[in-house]
Amino acid sequence: MSAEAARDMTDTVRYRLAGDLVLRPAAGHVQVYMADGTYAEAGQWLLALAGELTDPEGFTQQDFLSVARELRHVPTNAWDILCACGIIRPSLLDGTPDSQPPKFPWTSMGWGMAQLLHEATVNTEFVQDDVDGWKQTAQVGSSLAAVGSGPPVTRDVDAFAQDVIDLKDPPTDRPNTDFFDVLINRRTRRTFNPSTRLTEQNLLTLLHFSARAHGSLRNPFFGDHILRTSPSGGARHPVEIYPQILRVDGFPQGNYHYDPVEHRLRRLGHTSNALLRQLGQNQSGCRNVPLAFIITARFSRNLWKYRYAKSFLFTYLDVGHFVQTLILCCQAVGLKTFLTPALNVKVAQQHLHLEDIYDECATYLVCAG
Repeated sequence: MSAEAARDMTDTVRYRLAGDLVLRPAAGHVQVYMADGTYAEAGQWLLALAGELTDPEGFTQQDFLSVARELRHVPTNAWDILCACGIIRPSLLDGTPDSQPPKFPWTSMGWGMAQLLHEATVNTEFVQDDVDGWKQTAQVGSSLAAVGSGPPVTRDVDAFAQDVIDLKDPPTDRPNTDFFDVLINRRTRRTFNPSTRLTEQNLLTLLHFSARAHGSLRNPFFGDHILRTSPSGGARHPVEIYPQILRVDGFPQGNYHYDPVEHRLRRLGHTSNALLRQLGQNQSGCRNVPLAFIITARFSRNLWKYRYAKSFLFTYLDVGHFVQTLILCCQAVGLKTFLTPALNVKVAQQHLHLEDIYDECATYLVCAG
């Protein structure tokens, strides 16, 4: 290739800093972590460069060199160093057939961080459960087993529990409702009658058919698993359910945690309609409800086994699976529902005695009545 052709290429091919970078300043250098498990170190100059190279369409090599020259302490071979480490990669605008610019300008629409996550996880490789896949599972499982059995199936709330209620099985006379009618008739509602009370059977039925463990598995590498009516990747079920009981016959008003294995409620404290309105950021569908469910994503339950960035997305998908099952159960017993992910997370975390959003985080609120 001629020198002139090479110069043309550096002016047309665009690059960007890897979207899955985590930069952590340390003494005299920067630690660089990437979602594929690779790790590198660079000088403090990388922080200054990263702050300048923020064009959502990427930058050319000439752009990079121009910025580098204006900054202090950037080595002359910085481009080669960062390319070799995978910190600089061809942009989505590099012209290859499978790399097209986004049709919608994610960054200008406020989705800049989401775009980085999407690019970091969209091409995650999946290992089939054939011989090689099982071999890899055994290898990973053995290494995990060496450091413990991982997070338990459900959260231990004994330190906060004030009362324990062992639940009965729901009555055998189930609603005679056609499944397809349930699907067609389901709608989100935003008004509830402040005088409505739910029956004990309502709550027992909802918990039994949407949240209860109906089977269990024991894996020698990955520990205990439960089986629910909603699907979950690897049967991890990284979802916790906190019923907020206000007007349900037979149950004291309160903030509860549901144990799907023991089919048991543990009361964690008080709840109120005012608190639910605050949790739901004063949305109309959070007013006057007799029953609500705060649903959390328990990231540690998935992260411990699936150690790549896309498992973060799978955790949220599992929350969605559960929410869909719950609201269809509500429809089947004649209850209307309002649901929202627009929570005041800080208030929810305090209410549920949760301290670490990286372990477990309030994600969804479902109101029923």
